[in-house]
Amino acid sequence: MFSSLQRVCFGIWLILSSLSLYSQGAVLIERTAPEPAGFYLADDIGDKDPRYAFPRFALSNVLRFSQPVAARTKEWLARIEERADSTFVIVRSLVSGETLAAYAVPRGSTNLQWSASDALIYETPPMGDTSYLFAVEPMSGGLISRTTITRQVMPSSDPGLGSCIMSPIGEKIAYIRSTDASDGISNIPSIAVMDVRGTPRFVVSPYSEVRVDGKKQRRVLLACGPGGALGMIRHLSWNAKATLIACYGIV
Repeated sequence: MFSSLQRVCFGIWLILSSLSLYSQGAVLIERTAPEPAGFYLADDIGDKDPRYAFPRFALSNVLRFSQPVAARTKEWLARIEERADSTFVIVRSLVSGETLAAYAVPRGSTNLQWSASDALIYETPPMGDTSYLFAVEPMSGGLISRTTITRQVMPSSDPGLGSCIMSPIGEKIAYIRSTDASDGISNIPSIAVMDVRGTPRFVVSPYSEVRVDGKKQRRVLLACGPGGALGMIRHLSWNAKATLIACYGIV
């Protein structure tokens, strides 16, 4: 049915999940091309052709949408689907594609992700230097918490460019924050970490002295490169215990 190249190019987003349809797990692939477009299932070792599972969208006339994200412990996926008149969080079954929940969220909401306790988290667009990170109950959309994010560097609210990343243990948030005069120098993007409802602090303050290998001290700066926004720190990622953060950037 599909050549090796077609399998590689089959979809733009992969969701790994322990689906009950396969004893060893499965890969859910979103295909954008016709024949038909939708989600397909493939076994996790690739020895069978992917087969059509269910349509891409729960809503009709979708103009903008987020990547689908799988829950940590449930057989659910979620995505934001936006139409001309409204924006919704959609929760669907990973097994059948059935819509389990749909509720309205502010227009422009983005960066949908699951917490460690399977709450849904999304960001709202910034107003001035403030934006908000909402945690909601996934089936009702009921508010669990609202975290204020200040001085965030967030081009186009793109998770790949610096939006908030919740740690796997669900207690810490990392994002790219611009410094001000109180930090010793203004307008330098650097990695900030905060507890939920906490106060952000920079992982490495610009031009601060740090100890390396327990002996030497060096002055370190994490900042934008010559390419402006395209060269900034981005692609933040936590380790499993939330003790390390990886990123792309210039030191």
